[in-house]
Amino acid sequence: MALTSEVFNSLPSSGGEGLHKQAAVYTGGEVRMHKRSSEGTGLTSFALAFETENWHSKDLVAMCVLQMMMGGGGSFSAGGPGKGMYSRLYSNVLNKYDWAESCTCFNSIFTDSSLFGIYGTCLPDKAGALADVISKELLRMSGPVDATELARAKNQLRSAIYMQLESRALKLEDIGRQIITYGRVQSAEEISQIISQVTAEDLQRVAKNMLKTPVTIAAAGDLTSLPRYEQIQRAFK
Repeated sequence: MALTSEVFNSLPSSGGEGLHKQAAVYTGGEVRMHKRSSEGTGLTSFALAFETENWHSKDLVAMCVLQMMMGGGGSFSAGGPGKGMYSRLYSNVLNKYDWAESCTCFNSIFTDSSLFGIYGTCLPDKAGALADVISKELLRMSGPVDATELARAKNQLRSAIYMQLESRALKLEDIGRQIITYGRVQSAEEISQIISQVTAEDLQRVAKNMLKTPVTIAAAGDLTSLPRYEQIQRAFK
């Protein structure tokens, strides 16, 4: 307590009245960093994303389950191939196309907006094919969801939450984030109960809503064979 007072008592106690808060405005768009193959690593990196649920959305947990269902990773998992990866991006991309070096679903969650997308790497001449495959997997999210893959994704998310509690640093970060965002801390049991209630229809609704937003593209490497922004966006119209 004494140490806390020593460190923080000198800070002004304005209560945040002087802070100017402006809501995030999502616009979509693209950033491309083109380098010929001879100048770079030899791989092309490509990410395709949309706006989705923020920290205060009722569909936040459903969005997290959707990310787990998509999954993904590198072309070789730790211990070598053939370990039985069952997420959609392993089943439909990494285990199917030998030119895909990596393919991973990601999200970045904020107070008033979020990004949800798929990131992948491949040889430069396959950049167009990678963009097409990623686009198709994003579109498939709004379609049928198998009961087994839904249960697996929910269990993975639940497991990740409980495993995080084993790290003091991660637990402290989570407590701080929840206090700042919600003013209270939800227990793992509360979150687990919310996960249990997520349905296939919830995932489809989240997917359909995000796919209505403008496309965001980020790409780096040799982009000679990567389609133009308008061509990629056309797939979602």
